Order: sequence, then structure tokens, then C-alpha cells
Amino acid sequence: MTSHQDTNLTLMPTRRQVLLGIGCAAATVAGSRWLIPEVQAMPHRQLVSEFRRGLSREQIEAIFLPFDHPSRQIVNTIAIRKAPHIGTLLNAEQVPYAWRLWSAMHSEAGKSRFVEPLKAEAGGLDGCVLSIYGDPDQGPCQSVISGGHLDLRAGDQLHGGFGDGIGWGHQIGNHQLRVPGNVWAHHSDAVNRLVALLEPEQLNRAVCAAPPNELLLQVQSTGGRFEGLAVRAMNETQQAAFCELITTVIASFTSEHAKTAMDDIAANGSFEDLHVALYRDFGFYDDGVRFSDQPDRDGPRPYFQV
Repeated sequence: MTSHQDTNLTLMPTRRQVLLGIGCAAATVAGSRWLIPEVQAMPHRQLVSEFRRGLSREQIEAIFLPFDHPSRQIVNTIAIRKAPHIGTLLNAEQVPYAWRLWSAMHSEAGKSRFVEPLKAEAGGLDGCVLSIYGDPDQGPCQSVISGGHLDLRAGDQLHGGFGDGIGWGHQIGNHQLRVPGNVWAHHSDAVNRLVALLEPEQLNRAVCAAPPNELLLQVQSTGGRFEGLAVRAMNETQQAAFCELITTVIASFTSEHAKTAMDDIAANGSFEDLHVALYRDFGFYDDGVRFSDQPDRDGPRPYFQV
């Protein structure tokens, strides 16, 4: 995507309105029973300020950093900062503040999704690192919770899911048909509902070689080159399935950030300027055979997990 700028949108307003409506609805659907009791909503800045008042000097030094600290710009699926984990740094009275920050970082639907990967990848919230950038009483302030396959954010200068970045994962079901047991498999399911609608020539354009290293992916400016099939080359039915895919991916964002993410995409050209890339070695037929081993096989389409 290009940087955020005001442009004439080429996306049909009706489609964008539908996409925004579905996305915001999906981002506010009530989740299933959560790990902790319901927490009272509180503005981020007020929450951080109250939290800081109950910390010791050593705890403040371990958690708080200048807003322009370089680590705030790094998004990874591991904790970049080697600070003490929440479970060892905070006492029983302080931990609920970390849970409140956690609750502000995604939708209700997202909370229910994150339960299993949080336990499996980070050992629960106790195994995560809390970093707070800036001063809640003056200037910008942003909170980050990071850990195993987890990077979540709340606070100032967040531009949907793209400006400051979030990351999550679940190391279950890799290289297996339909990613069994993975809580994010519904993302792949949405991709493959689109795949089922593609014409053979479109599928050939969408399928690419090995995926790029996720840590090397960068935002590109105008004229950037993107692998795969352009959404504008799809028909109306296929584009509707693509809208469902985007909605599924951002359903864990807060409703505010889901809307901002969609606005950012639209302001950079349109949803039709996005591309869908599928990767050969991560497609599997129903009998488990890789697509890369039998690319010309007749019958049902392979299931792509990347």
C-alpha cells in the first residue's frame, strides 16, 4: 500500500459501505466466555495514568519508555524487549490493569479467538511483556503487549492495523489440510471460499512461488509491485468473496481500528488495487498431496493455507 493520502476513490460506494458495515459488525460481536471477569471500560490514557500511580520506581523503569523509542516501531511475533514478564513484574493488585489494557486491544470476537493461542504460545498473559511508550499525562501514549506469536497495541497514533502494526499467530496445524486446531483457520477458510470461485486462468495468476519472509515485508509507495491476482481483475461475485475475506481478517480489530484500516485502504487507491497471492507449497488436496507436486490435477481445488 502507499502512504495515507486523499485521493479520488475508485471503489463503488455501495460495496465500501457494505464492507464497512460488515466489518464493524464483525468487530463488535460478543465473544464467548473470557478468561477473566468483565472489566470496566476506561479511556486508555486514564487507565495508564492510574496504573502508573500504583507502580514502584523499578516497575516504571521496566515498563515505560519514550514514545520515540525504536522498539515501538518493531512488529514481531515474539517479544522484542527482554523486560520482565507481566507475571513476575506485577503483583496481584496490578495485574488487572494489564488485563484491562489487553481488553482494549481487540474486539470482543477477538478476545475469544485469542484465548487458546495466548495460553499455548505465551503461557497466558503472565508470560507476555508490557511496554508503554510516552507519558499518559502529556503527549502521545501507546501500550504494547507482546509475547509468543503476539503483538497487540492500544492508545495514540494507531492507524487501523497498518500504521503501527499488530501481529498474531498460532503454531498449530502447519502443513496440514485445513490447518486443524488452529484458531485462525477461519482466515484460511475465507481465502479458500474465494479460491473456489476463481477461473483456472485467475488461479494461475494468483499462485506464486515461495512466500516472502514475513519480517521483510514493507509498505510500498506508488508504483509498488505486488504478487498475485489483482482484485480489480475479479468479477462481482469474486469481489464479494474478497470483501468477506477482508472482513474476516479484521474482525479481531476494535471497531474503531477496523474502520480506520478500511479507510486507509480506500484512501490509497481502492480495495480493487489489492492483490491475492497463494503459495504453491502451502496448497493441499483432500488426500494431503501438495499442490506443488500435482499442479495440473483435475477435480476439487486444493486448500491453500498461506
